[in-house]
Amino acid sequence: MTDTRKGLRIVDQQSDDVIQHLGDAMDRPGAAEPGKQALLSILRALRAQIVAH
Repeated sequence: MTDTRKGLRIVDQQSDDVIQHLGDAMDRPGAAEPGKQALLSILRALRAQIVAH
């Protein structure tokens, strides 16, 4: 596995962890603010781009 590929795998896992954490935080009452929703959408889009490469 190349260093680039390995690095992308690490970033993919870390972004997955962040998305999971934000998703859990937004499940709490009163936590689903528009800014958090937007951030989660951005992170999911970035992760999709990373996985695609």
